[in-house]
Amino acid sequence: MLMVGISAGETREGQAGATYRRVRLAVSEDGTAVTIGDRRVAVTPQTFALFFKSGAGTYHGVYSPVDLRTARARDCAPLRAGEGFRGVEETSCSGGADIAALVLVVDRPLAIVTSGYRGRSGWSYMLLAPTDDGGFVAESVAPQEYRARFAPAETL
Repeated sequence: MLMVGISAGETREGQAGATYRRVRLAVSEDGTAVTIGDRRVAVTPQTFALFFKSGAGTYHGVYSPVDLRTARARDCAPLRAGEGFRGVEETSCSGGADIAALVLVVDRPLAIVTSGYRGRSGWSYMLLAPTDDGGFVAESVAPQEYRARFAPAETL
């Protein structure tokens, strides 16, 4: 399991503005389970947990890397938990902050997209890919590097 923004035995929560939903992510002391909102998720070697809190317009969601090969994230629709990936996602976004809690199973390639304030700069893709040993690898790259490495070659 890989945890970003949270450790075993820790609880993180936040709310983006008074009228927005509270987001809560907690990891058990022994690291065998994660609670997100009111759901408890068992941890496996393929479990990825993220607690993200930053300025407005900075969390963009989970995407299929295939969709990102030739397009910008802002031109694609993010995947939804239960439909595009196995996991649970809770977000709270307002004019002042983005807060996201995410627990997912990396059983196919996925990309988590974040950026600087309101998507103006600092775009980053965290690429997650399953490995043959039942785990996964994670790598953070700039969108330009991702497209240079994975986009189909152009025929002239």
